[in-house]
Amino acid sequence: MSKQPMKIILVHGGGHGAWCWYKVVAALKSQGYSATAIDLAACGSDPRRMAEDVTTFEEYAQPLKDFDGFGAGRGEDILVGHSDLSLATMMVRPTSFFEEDLSRRAAFSKERYGSVEKVFVICGEDNMLTPSFQRWMVENSPVKVVVEINGADHMAMLSKPQELCECIAAIVNCYTAS
Repeated sequence: MSKQPMKIILVHGGGHGAWCWYKVVAALKSQGYSATAIDLAACGSDPRRMAEDVTTFEEYAQPLKDFDGFGAGRGEDILVGHSDLSLATMMVRPTSFFEEDLSRRAAFSKERYGSVEKVFVICGEDNMLTPSFQRWMVENSPVKVVVEINGADHMAMLSKPQELCECIAAIVNCYTAS
């Protein structure tokens, strides 16, 4: 039985869509990686609307859960997540933080969330989540590796796509080499 290739799955922040990763997806594919960006529910090209059609975090995240076997225990997929709203006002759609829904859920467990190795990319010119706040997040999270992209704003996939691609490729190569 042949081994399935590892996938790099890029997930947008609140209000965005897969569209925001187009430069990074193209750069990763040009280097031979299997990279795909997905639209979460009521985002990007998904026609549903937040609050009217998508009311829980479970519904919001379902497209990721449905993505071609993601999370099926293979442990070989690389998930690249982004934060929230920035200046892409032409394409941004309303979003929700699902505070009420998530407040009723159990906290992440060490067995699941804590067992996944995490890499944090600090965006050196992020005015939404300042670099000092990003470092605070790192200090208060179980992050294995921290990388900084100087000159990247909150939307590194648009402000520094080549540098972000190189960063993702280095992370993928590091974790697939072992």
